Amino acid sequence: MVIFVPIIQNPMKRFLLLAAFLTAFLNSLQAQDFPNFRVPDRIVSPETVGDTVILRFAGEYASQVRLEGSWLTAPVLMQKREGVWEARLTGLIPDFYSYRFIVDGVPALDPSNVCVQRSGGEFRNFFVVDGFTARGYAQASRRGEVSFVWYDSKLLGTNRRMAVYTPYGYRTDTRKQYPVLYLLHGEGDDEEAWLSMGRLAQVLDNLIEQGRAVPMIAVMPNCTSTEEASRTLGIDEVINPRTISSSVFMSSFINEIIPYVESHYRAIPRKASRAVCGIGTGGTTVINAVVMYPGLFDFILPLSCGVEDNGHLVDDFLRVKKAGVKLFWTGCGTMDSVAYAPSQTLHETLSYIHLDHTFYVMTGGRDWRIWRQFLNNFAPMIFKYYTD
Repeated sequence: MVIFVPIIQNPMKRFLLLAAFLTAFLNSLQAQDFPNFRVPDRIVSPETVGDTVILRFAGEYASQVRLEGSWLTAPVLMQKREGVWEARLTGLIPDFYSYRFIVDGVPALDPSNVCVQRSGGEFRNFFVVDGFTARGYAQASRRGEVSFVWYDSKLLGTNRRMAVYTPYGYRTDTRKQYPVLYLLHGEGDDEEAWLSMGRLAQVLDNLIEQGRAVPMIAVMPNCTSTEEASRTLGIDEVINPRTISSSVFMSSFINEIIPYVESHYRAIPRKASRAVCGIGTGGTTVINAVVMYPGLFDFILPLSCGVEDNGHLVDDFLRVKKAGVKLFWTGCGTMDSVAYAPSQTLHETLSYIHLDHTFYVMTGGRDWRIWRQFLNNFAPMIFKYYTD
C-alpha cells in the first residue's frame, strides 16, 4: 500500500496529518486481522427464552446445517431464517449439554459461543440449562485453583504433566492438610478431561461451598504411557518398551505420582485419606491397583469398567476386603455395551464375598453425562462420613 501525503510547509501540521494517515492505515490493517474470531453482533447463541434454548449459526453459504448434541440420538436439521440457521430446543431438563454444528457435512463449532470443551481430539460447545440438578456445573462463589505440574518419571523415562485441583482456602490456611482424590481418565482422553468434560473443579467447588463434601485435593494425571502431556501441547509421543507396557503406568502411579503429591502438597499420607477413581481403562487401572496394593486406598471408585472371571477373582477381592475398605462405589450405564456385563460381574463378585459396596446404575451409555452424575453422587460420600 502506498500512502500519499500532501506537501505542507508547517512542520507541526505536516506531523499531525502524517499521524492521521498512519492511524487510518493501522486501523485498516487491524480490521483485516483474525476475521474468523469476529462474530456479527446480531447473532446470539445460545439464547434462553423462557423454557426454550435457541442455537444459531450464520452461514448464508451453507446448503444444510445440522445440529449434533449430547442429548440427541441423531443429528437434526436446523431451519434457515433470513440467512441464519436456527434450532429451537424445548423440554431440556436442567443439565450440562454439549453440541456442535455439521455444516454441509463438515463439523463446526458455534462461533457465537465461547464455551468450549475438549475430549481427546474432539472439541464441542456447551451450555447449561439452569435448575437444581445442574447447579453443580456452574461457577461457585468460592473457587479453588487448578494448576498443571510437571514431574519426572524414572519408570517411564519422561517428564510428565498432571492437573491438580486445590480447594478454596488452600493458599491461606497453610497449616491445614487435605485428603486426596485421584482421578484417572479413560482411553483417548488426557489429564484435562476431568476438568473440561467432567466439570471437576465446578462440581467440587459447589459441593464444598454447600458443606456437602469435605475440602479435598484432586489429582488428574495423564494415564497414557506414551504421552508426556495433552496432545494440545504439541509434544511428540514417546515410544519405547517401557511406555508401551500398560502395567508401567500403574507402577508409576503408585510409586511416583502418589509420593510426589504427598511430598509437594499438604496431603494427608494415610489410607483413610486416599480415594481413587477411574473411567473405563482408568477404572481397570484402579481395580488392578487396589488388588495389588490393597492397603493403599480406603475409597475405591471404578466407573464403566469391571472384571472377567479369571479363576482367582474371589481371592483377589478377599485381600481387598481383609485390608479394609470404607467405600467401594462402582457405576455403569445400562446401555454401555462394553462395560455393563463386566460391571455386573464385579458387583456379583463383591456380593459373593460380602464386601459392602454400591453398584450405581443409570440409563445411558459410555459418556460424560453419566460420569459427571457419578461424580456428583460419590464426591459427598468420600472422606466425610468415615474416620479412622
